[in-house]
Amino acid sequence: MGVIRTLDYNTVVKIAAGEVIDRPASIVRELIDNSIDAGAGMIRVGVMGGGKDMIEVYDDGCGMERDDLAVCYKNHTTSKIADFDDIMNLRTLGFRGEALSSIAEVAELAVGSRARDTISGNRLEVAYGKEVSLIEAGMSNGTSVVVKNLFGNLPARRKFLSSDSAETRFVNLEIIKKALAFYETGFEFMSGGERKYLASPRKTLLERVAEFFPDTLNYLIPIEHFEGGIAITGYITMPAFIRPNRSYQYFFVNRRAVEWKHFSFSIQHTYGNLVPKGFFPAAFLYLELDPSEADFNVHPMKKEVRFREEQAVAKILRRAVSENLTDFGSVAPAEEGEIRFTPYEQKIAGAIRTFLDKEESPRREYSSFPPAASGGEETEADKSVETPAPNEGLFGAEPVTLQEKAEIRDYRFIGILFSTYILLEDGAQVIFVDQHAAHERINYELMRDRYRAKDAPSQELLVPLKIDVPLKAADVMNESLGTLDAMGFGIEHFGGNTFIIRSVPGYIEYEDAEAAVNGFVDKLAENPDSDVHSADFIDSAIKQMACKASVRAGEGLTREEADELMDRLSRTERPFSCPHGRPVMFSLSKIELEKRFKRLGF
Repeated sequence: MGVIRTLDYNTVVKIAAGEVIDRPASIVRELIDNSIDAGAGMIRVGVMGGGKDMIEVYDDGCGMERDDLAVCYKNHTTSKIADFDDIMNLRTLGFRGEALSSIAEVAELAVGSRARDTISGNRLEVAYGKEVSLIEAGMSNGTSVVVKNLFGNLPARRKFLSSDSAETRFVNLEIIKKALAFYETGFEFMSGGERKYLASPRKTLLERVAEFFPDTLNYLIPIEHFEGGIAITGYITMPAFIRPNRSYQYFFVNRRAVEWKHFSFSIQHTYGNLVPKGFFPAAFLYLELDPSEADFNVHPMKKEVRFREEQAVAKILRRAVSENLTDFGSVAPAEEGEIRFTPYEQKIAGAIRTFLDKEESPRREYSSFPPAASGGEETEADKSVETPAPNEGLFGAEPVTLQEKAEIRDYRFIGILFSTYILLEDGAQVIFVDQHAAHERINYELMRDRYRAKDAPSQELLVPLKIDVPLKAADVMNESLGTLDAMGFGIEHFGGNTFIIRSVPGYIEYEDAEAAVNGFVDKLAENPDSDVHSADFIDSAIKQMACKASVRAGEGLTREEADELMDRLSRTERPFSCPHGRPVMFSLSKIELEKRFKRLGF
């Protein structure tokens, strides 16, 4: 007897539904698409239990008449296309006629709708693929869709959903994407019966960006580029505004939020050396082109896009970004090839030679430094990306033994280079210390140890700080106040996305308080599915906060401050790398300097 069999109808439709509906957020995305296609001016979304228990989406669009309502949940029924050729000329968000049918197969569905210019509406109820009722009902113009008990007939699927708070964050992110794409439409979001925000219809994209990402407002660069039948509009940020992740990057093609590998790569390539490695500018970019040139049908959830001319579109995108960055310095990436003396290296060499000729300064004793870096080539500090330091962690790190630490040596303080690097002489080598990385290591171990001991003394702020976090991070920020309290931050939810900082750990300066909390928010935004109470997340958040609270490149230190920084660094567990794995310091030997100045062999 053969082993290949034909699956029954119920199994087939459940598999198909699972390709479209994987979590509450995908239901919200599909329903909002339908509302926008219906010409809605206001869309209201509400969830209970992260959407697992209930989702409601209401719009004031054109509505449906009774005959359309009766078939809207059936397989492959759609008003958007008539045949396959229409798919290649789409002007709507929905088109495959599978959203409501997929939802109806895995949940309890109730759809109420009233078409314009009709005196009453109708209400349809479907439970896991079977129609329960279709009755006349009084309601205002538009459509209301209620989804209950998602995956109630598929318990194996339901148990793999995330926590209520994580699923709520995914729903919120979908709404934000739609609100950015359709700024002229209003959006309201409620969770657990509480209004999270009301984003009114806006006249411009700038107003919408300012509403959801107010911290970008002073750094936005408008983009307007028209080439080859493609229009690219939107905003990027100046190199001064960067994030440690891509959570502030949104890309839309014909107003559909999509994933396309060339988007982020093109932006990062164009910014080049204007932003540090591992950091990303914000971008809200919109591509408009003939629908026949883009295919959205390559992914069951329509999240990906393919272009007929991928490389041509990528080049146009790079030009659109590049031409608006010209006022901020060269954006061309360095060419590979023979190593030459760059202007930067020449400045360093000249500064070193000048400093070495100065009279000796009093000596102090601190930890010694790693062996000299080889040659004048790009150092690991230049090439590094974020790499966790070995055995680093909130609860798992083991103390470094005295044998593992370098022995104590003398060094001579020379000066501070470019208000960024502390310059020291240690015997026959010159030591460069990155003041930010050093301070970051100090702050990380201090925050980590205080959190471990549940002993984080706080200092009250004379003037409390009010901060606005991105709307998509407000819920999880509120959920994390207990964790922040254990770190020494006294923060209260002021309502909406506004929080009040009333106290901070004693080792954080007033002017660094907001930056430290924003570091925590950045970590929240990086992965909406994070368990904010897990040791891994808290450790990552502490690293991010330590980074934000540390002295920055370009902030000049006094001799006394540099001495104190080195003293504190020498007492850390791992003085030679920052918490993200980047080197704190490197050395350049006297011999290497003499080779560079061609003093050897002459």
